[in-house]
Amino acid sequence: MPEKTKEIEKPWCVYGNFLGLRGFGKIVGESGSAVSILYSETQQYCSQSWDSKWIERFNTLEESVKHYIQHRPQVDIHDKDFTDNEIKELAKRKFPSYFNKDK
Repeated sequence: MPEKTKEIEKPWCVYGNFLGLRGFGKIVGESGSAVSILYSETQQYCSQSWDSKWIERFNTLEESVKHYIQHRPQVDIHDKDFTDNEIKELAKRKFPSYFNKDK
């Protein structure tokens, strides 16, 4: 019999480090203080592991995106400066099934 997968409480998150927030994603696994995050549902590589101290959890993707927009660094040396609407559109491209679930 297949092992039952444990449902993850508050599966959406923002992640970062001491420099600030880096992005948002979906938590797909936990082991001790390690949290596995999927950056996109079509991601072709394994989920990335983060220490839970650098994660803030949310019930919905919209909540995590809102938090990311409100708390992201104003200047990010790794990414271009996205507008709030571009970030919301990015969430729709990264997790399209989340937004299509009511259709």
